Amino acid sequence: MGDLTSLFENRRNMLEKNKYIFDSFIIIFSPEKKFKPNLFEKKIGIKLPLVLADFYQECDGFQLIWSANIENKTVTGYSILYSNSYFLSKKVDLQQGDSAGFWKKGISQTQQDLLEKYFILENIGYSNYVLCDLISTPNEPQLFLYLSDNRIYKINLNFTDYIQKVIEYCGIYLWQRYFCPEYQVSPLDLEDDCAKYLSILIKDINTSPFINNVLHLPQVPNSIQHRTTIESKISTFKKQTKIKELALNIPLGAPIGVLAKAQYTLNQKLPIEIANFFYQLNGLKFNWTKGKHGGSIGILPLENIIGGPIEKDGQMNKDWHQELDYFGTFWFDDEADNAGLMKKMRPFDIPSGSSDLLFVDFLSEKQPILYYVVARDNEYRLPFSIAEYFNYLVNFMGTYDWYLLFIKGKSVKIGDFLLIDYIKSILPELTFDNIKE
Repeated sequence: MGDLTSLFENRRNMLEKNKYIFDSFIIIFSPEKKFKPNLFEKKIGIKLPLVLADFYQECDGFQLIWSANIENKTVTGYSILYSNSYFLSKKVDLQQGDSAGFWKKGISQTQQDLLEKYFILENIGYSNYVLCDLISTPNEPQLFLYLSDNRIYKINLNFTDYIQKVIEYCGIYLWQRYFCPEYQVSPLDLEDDCAKYLSILIKDINTSPFINNVLHLPQVPNSIQHRTTIESKISTFKKQTKIKELALNIPLGAPIGVLAKAQYTLNQKLPIEIANFFYQLNGLKFNWTKGKHGGSIGILPLENIIGGPIEKDGQMNKDWHQELDYFGTFWFDDEADNAGLMKKMRPFDIPSGSSDLLFVDFLSEKQPILYYVVARDNEYRLPFSIAEYFNYLVNFMGTYDWYLLFIKGKSVKIGDFLLIDYIKSILPELTFDNIKE
């Protein structure tokens, strides 16, 4: 591994100067002077393969963590290759560590028995790991890709080649799957083109291993280009109405790892409308006022929607490894009539300056169900799909109370005036043909 350090420095210099990278932490650790393989062999009772001993005598692990903006998508790289002391003292333990609560779910006894002989070599982000078997093949450690949904795949690379490719590919998300013969088509229907992104980041990269892309975004008829549509409509709205803009944040699309982990957390396939929206933009914030009028869109990032439960103080617990059952303690208690419903619902759109909230239920039916909660008291099931919701949201520009038109009809009043008249005064070109009288 004599050229490992120079290869790492080459990639670090390239990433730190790359115009697409907006966040990075890249470091290689010097080897421990006191590192003696035989001491660890006595401690763990396993002879350390020569390739591992050579690696830790050249360096004591490294970290390759970065995020890039490529075509308004967040492309990430994540590799924490553990130090010798951590690696050799930590077998896979499903009861401890940063992913314990998540890994425990769905683990069979057979899997747990199998994992007991593995060591954690590398954290590759989003509760995915690379494991190392030092027992079955003592001369050449066998590596495995362990995904956050408990799937395990044999990596068809020897240790030396694997380490070189981690650095060569800059730890780009789940590059390992291309070297797992048993890895088939991912259940996530979204493009994850390693070849394309690596070619943009690194001019001289060899992308031949990535020719057969296993993650692909299907062509959905009449699918909405959400970012382009939202940017265009907000721009037109601001010019026509001369509103006072309070806040506008159209973030980059969610990384593939976030989308995949959300799907694993829900234990079901993400609806294509949800996946497509958050792949293009991971949330949306738009607040505006004009005189007495106003509106707000507050779609949360996918991490917060699928994340842990809402705590009793009303704050979102962002730990993805919490139990799946969400219990809405914003204002409901155990005896509430809708407590059972609230366990299934996740916060989705939280408009600023309003006590109303939009929740999504991923679990009850095949397609997500949207609920509008008025004044944090009464919930109403909205009579349209998630795809229609995204369309209505930008058409109504998040005008306060627009949901009520679909719940109570055109006659609904806000104070002394009709809601429909209020909205027409702001959006005169908007039609209301599909709203009941």
